[in-house]
Amino acid sequence: MTINVSAHSVSRLVHRQNVILLLNRCFLLLTDQCDYINSMFGLRILLSCVNFIVDTLVKITLVIKLFSIDLQEMISGPVYLPVVTTIVQIILYSLVTFFIIYICEQNYGQIERIVASIDRILHEKDVRPDIRDSLKDLRNTIITRNMNFNAVKFFKLEYPIIVSISSVLVTYGVILVQSIK
Repeated sequence: MTINVSAHSVSRLVHRQNVILLLNRCFLLLTDQCDYINSMFGLRILLSCVNFIVDTLVKITLVIKLFSIDLQEMISGPVYLPVVTTIVQIILYSLVTFFIIYICEQNYGQIERIVASIDRILHEKDVRPDIRDSLKDLRNTIITRNMNFNAVKFFKLEYPIIVSISSVLVTYGVILVQSIK
């Protein structure tokens, strides 16, 4: 029994395996870049988050104290502009924080989609053993090497941190409103 294998089909298979190996190397380079970003900007991110929380708490205090003034005085007096600008600053701080974490979450989601795609290829398609091994190596690399953006490994930049910060700010605001009345 002879197997008829053309040079073109062999080169395509070698090319596919090389592409998978290159993807593996690229992912390793991306994780190295992520580690570099964490080491260079992690402390800045941590300090920015602390600054955001403290500054927002101060602004919430200002807004609540200004709202405790009579409504007629606030609309007619010089208090209206500080209230509006403070509320706009709180919204802008919140949007910047949300979009930074949104970009990080997009990265995490993309990694999950890549692993799901590799799983689908491995389970649904008839793949040659050498390419299957290369895909398994790529999947293993992606799963074992975490690509997480963090603040000096103090916390991971993901959506639950927004919930935590928001709960601190809302709790502070509620306590402040109760203490003024």
